[in-house]
Amino acid sequence: MTISFSLDDIEGEKEEAGIESEKEKVREEWTAVRRVVGSNPPIAGDVNTSPYQYESGYTSVQRKTVPDTGCYTYFVSTDIGSTCIPTAMCNLLKYYTDRKRMKSSLLLNNDWKQTLDRLTALLGERKYMIDTKIALDNYFKEIDVQDAITHHYDEEETHWKEMKWRIDCGDPFIYNTYNHYKYVAYDKNGDPINHAVLAVGYLQFNYPPSGLNQSRYLQVADGWTERSNRYINIDIGNDASQDEMVTLYFVYSYIQK
Repeated sequence: MTISFSLDDIEGEKEEAGIESEKEKVREEWTAVRRVVGSNPPIAGDVNTSPYQYESGYTSVQRKTVPDTGCYTYFVSTDIGSTCIPTAMCNLLKYYTDRKRMKSSLLLNNDWKQTLDRLTALLGERKYMIDTKIALDNYFKEIDVQDAITHHYDEEETHWKEMKWRIDCGDPFIYNTYNHYKYVAYDKNGDPINHAVLAVGYLQFNYPPSGLNQSRYLQVADGWTERSNRYINIDIGNDASQDEMVTLYFVYSYIQK
């Protein structure tokens, strides 16, 4: 028999339920638990494939992915000979292509290599998220896809509520990490070179109001492995004050129901 309960159940009990001394003992036990709860995701070492092992004492969890993402594989940068942003753009198109819901091909001449090369050329030397949006917009014009809607969120507009909303709507998006403990590299001047990934889901751990409120992760296809089974805590080990995102969705006239 499985019993489900919340940390708040104890405090919400009516006085007539049970013996007061027993209830007090239970309260003291939960207080001890709350002292050790916390979010301790890695800030060094390997990639994160299981956020649950870094969280304890949470009251509930919210989890959502875009439809069927676990069924698909994604491009790896080293395999296709590309850098992270063109890889992320191709993975964004690959998600929609693999779902087989589009009325026409999103590929240039139905060829992924040509698609990658064209997106890379359209991106050019500039490697910012606003350039990613512009490259995608120009690409869709060239292949005559008129119903693709993109939006660039700068560091002030990129926030958790919007990330969740896009995933809830079934829209994966390109997320640009900033100074992430695992994905950052450095140029010859010592400045950080950031990493673009495809975000396909989120995982939010909710904590008691008396302590940490939320611990928030994006589930991603990071361009380093073909599966979307890695997670980024957007607050710990990553500078969320400088992250950005580019969203893409198709209006209903273009999606095959």
